[in-house]
Amino acid sequence: GCNHNVLTMLNMTKEEFRGKTYEELSEICHWPEGLAEKLQNDDLAVLQTGMPIFGVEDPPIPHATDSALNLLTSRVPLRNRNGELAGVAGISVDISELKQARELAEAADQSKAEFIANMSHD
Repeated sequence: GCNHNVLTMLNMTKEEFRGKTYEELSEICHWPEGLAEKLQNDDLAVLQTGMPIFGVEDPPIPHATDSALNLLTSRVPLRNRNGELAGVAGISVDISELKQARELAEAADQSKAEFIANMSHD
């Protein structure tokens, strides 16, 4: 299952999404090579160990609007009433704007350093 935001990102209905494997989603949504395997391996790690994964930056995920989302994701085990592992819940935060701001700041720092270096040669 998934929430409305994921369905919007994938441009799918809940019925279209239901039952799809990571490989099928990768093909339908034109994910970059290796993304489906990474997402699946993260889920399997939580299922196999029962330990959550917090704050992992996923590779950029294509959005239906031809943009890409940069997501910081945590995955936690879901347990049934008996405490047995029953699934995984993924919680993602869109950090695209944060990444863009960081890249702009790094570019500005680089430009400043180059300006200062050029001024010292004059």
